[in-house]
Amino acid sequence: MSKSNLKIDVEKSNRILVGLSPSERIKWVYDKFQEGIVATTSGGRTSRLVPSLIREALGTSIPTIFVDTGHYSKETYLFVDQMEKEGVDIRYYHSTMSKKRMESLCGNLWENNDEDFDKFLSITKHEPLNRAFRELNAAVWIRGIMGFQTSERSKSHIF
Repeated sequence: MSKSNLKIDVEKSNRILVGLSPSERIKWVYDKFQEGIVATTSGGRTSRLVPSLIREALGTSIPTIFVDTGHYSKETYLFVDQMEKEGVDIRYYHSTMSKKRMESLCGNLWENNDEDFDKFLSITKHEPLNRAFRELNAAVWIRGIMGFQTSERSKSHIF
């Protein structure tokens, strides 16, 4: 079935998914959609988990988006590169505005916790991620969210 014709009952899907293991959840999503499934990685120390679960569930990798903000540590870049060498289908996306251009035109937006930081996130994370979704024809986004990190994340549903 074409993903444009597929109708999902989100509440029913969440009731089903809550009883499944992470690998079983990924397989369930694949069985429902079969195309347009993407994942993301932050390059952080726990970000290898989702690609590993995907490979366990599907026997292969799926397009895995890494949004390069230009502000990561050397270790992050080495970690993402290693994941790619291990067969994870990493798709690199970055802002259409270079770090130097952003600094020159807008200043150090990331240093503030107000509208400037929101603008920084929009330029360096949201725009590239949304472009990746469009270019990869994403219908479903698999990501790891640690519910214990924030109250907002703790309220997130599986699907």
